[in-house]
Amino acid sequence: MEELTLSYPFTKPELFLRIASAAASTGIFTALAFNTTETFFILGFTAAFPVLTALIFLVRWRGLRRALPSLLSDGIYSELKKAGAKRELLLYMVVFILPILIFPLIDPVLALACLLAAVSSFGTAESVFYLYVRQLENGIGRRITVFIRPAPGNPGFYVKGLKLV
Repeated sequence: MEELTLSYPFTKPELFLRIASAAASTGIFTALAFNTTETFFILGFTAAFPVLTALIFLVRWRGLRRALPSLLSDGIYSELKKAGAKRELLLYMVVFILPILIFPLIDPVLALACLLAAVSSFGTAESVFYLYVRQLENGIGRRITVFIRPAPGNPGFYVKGLKLV
């Protein structure tokens, strides 16, 4: 198998999907907020949205900042990873199942507000990170791509990283 090279952090169509999901969830919140007297709903969204947006952005930013010194000096940053989707599967389960599981644990109105804030925060943070990466690329004058390739001599492992093109 050869190297797979992808746009970093994601493609423009994916950017538009993230913007659309953020706009849709924010629009749903706005429509519901104007038609409710539930203060938990409004407070839940307005409290959760900035916190979740900042956390999601900081996680992405921290990963890029860790790779940046090697990327700028050598033009490449790579990590050896174990093949398998356990980590990604766990992440998706947390992101998609945890919000559903909180409904019986907390007030459903607050849970709905947090769920809408999470969807909106993800789209917003990812869109801002995309713009941050594009600004960084303009500053260094090169594009950043992500690559994935089999690890030679290490069955069950792969190499994933970033490179400048």
